[in-house]
Amino acid sequence: MKKSTLYYIDKKIREKKGDFKMSVYSKVRLKGFVTCEEILNFLVQKVDQTAKKSIDTIPCHDYDSVSGTFYFTKEGKILSIFYYYTSLNLKENYDYWVEKGLKDMVDTHTTELLANVDESSVNVMRMIVEHFGGWIDENDSDGRYYEPVTRNSDGTIKPVFRVTMEDIYEKFGGIVIIEN
Repeated sequence: MKKSTLYYIDKKIREKKGDFKMSVYSKVRLKGFVTCEEILNFLVQKVDQTAKKSIDTIPCHDYDSVSGTFYFTKEGKILSIFYYYTSLNLKENYDYWVEKGLKDMVDTHTTELLANVDESSVNVMRMIVEHFGGWIDENDSDGRYYEPVTRNSDGTIKPVFRVTMEDIYEKFGGIVIIEN
């Protein structure tokens, strides 16, 4: 029996019992290849001097794949971040991300990070993406998507504004026509 079949059966059993919960993650895509050593150095310097890593490199004939986990403590909590990079850009779900306005993200080689959603983990993920540049989805189940994190010429982070049509109507009143 395939692993996916076992997962499906296990999920159905847990749903019947009422104890199945979907995982919620904070996700980051860093621009380009950011080595695990660079991220570990950042964590040691900015978060926890005792941060550790457990990384595996899987050489393939066409591409390399690196994955693993960083372990560290912040505000008395033991936290972890999963790390993944492949030298092959799969352009996964290309049309979906283009439709969401994230064509530049899917066209770029990225280093991916994944952490549980809690305030400490999200803060660390934001610190990492602000340092290296890229995109962050602070909570992958809130209906929002990745947002870019880029720097102004003076080194400050460009703010991202979330605006609803209601906000626009309140600000401008009347009928609002948005032109390209």
